[in-house]
Amino acid sequence: MECYALYRLPYAGKYIRISSQQSIQVAEYSSIGTQNGFVIAPFACSETQNIVIIPADEISAEDVPAGICKSMPTGTCTSMPEEQYRDAFRKFHEAVSEGRFGKLVLARRKRIASEIKEPNARKEAEELFFCACRDFPRLMIMLFSTPQTGTWIIASPEILIEGQDCRYHTVALAGTMEYSEGYAEWSEKNRREQHVVEQYIEKALDEMAADVVKDGPTTMRAGSLVHLRTDYHFTLDSRSTDGSDIAGNRKNAFGMILGRLHPTPAVCGMPKDEAQEFILRNEGIDRRYYSGFAGPLNIYGATHLYVSLRCAEIDADGFWLYAGGGIMPDSLCENEWKETEEKMKTIAHVLR
Repeated sequence: MECYALYRLPYAGKYIRISSQQSIQVAEYSSIGTQNGFVIAPFACSETQNIVIIPADEISAEDVPAGICKSMPTGTCTSMPEEQYRDAFRKFHEAVSEGRFGKLVLARRKRIASEIKEPNARKEAEELFFCACRDFPRLMIMLFSTPQTGTWIIASPEILIEGQDCRYHTVALAGTMEYSEGYAEWSEKNRREQHVVEQYIEKALDEMAADVVKDGPTTMRAGSLVHLRTDYHFTLDSRSTDGSDIAGNRKNAFGMILGRLHPTPAVCGMPKDEAQEFILRNEGIDRRYYSGFAGPLNIYGATHLYVSLRCAEIDADGFWLYAGGGIMPDSLCENEWKETEEKMKTIAHVLR
């Protein structure tokens, strides 16, 4: 089976196509920096879900075709039962309210049946990709397929890390409101949630980066939603805080800082490792590659890795849509459910 990936950077007029007859699996983030290709990482690595890299054996840049998005033949829609979500919310909210976590992210998924069948599945998936490119110029649009990951389409607003040589860029992204002209004032809950993400990223950068420049927070639009965003530009330091060499070069340092940033509090929680373990035990769904990260690695001399948000997994019988929301002490279950519904509308928009 051919492995392939298509991606379109925000505001770009061209998309990049990468393909190979095979993929590479790696288990450690420290190994990523030495690779070239399109990288796909899950929320949590396991025996069945590893980091997958599609080598750039074939690569081309092409114009995004003009056209009108076609209606996708979809059928019934089945969501996680609200009672199941409420039970999970109670566990998450109790853990945060007791002070065991600074924040937790609770996700859910929704099933949309489809009539798409082979041999047209890849063609239809690429039509969805082109539609997303036309509808969401501000977002990173990605479509990838490998035997290990399955097929996914993503319209992400969140940079995990991007850059070239030793100069990089990451963002803290949190807080969600529906878009409207002029925007409303951000609530205290949203501002605290953003601050938690900022603190986490600043700690990671303090340990492994130099010449850090912070910009924000500002309000950014992502489809029908707006988020709080803080940008960080930095130089990747190839030496640790105690002066010892980090595996001898910046490529390994890149893999190490990537491991510290992922998963960010925007998709996981704080403290990171304990929050990730709590989510895996109590959330009630397998996130798979949702809330992982994906993107080109050392392609045309640059790297652009984005958090896998606003995404859908495509299979022979339809789509799985995923979305999550940050749980804080003042979170309300009904509001969090509504927020995930709004987030799912981004990728559902291209299935219309």
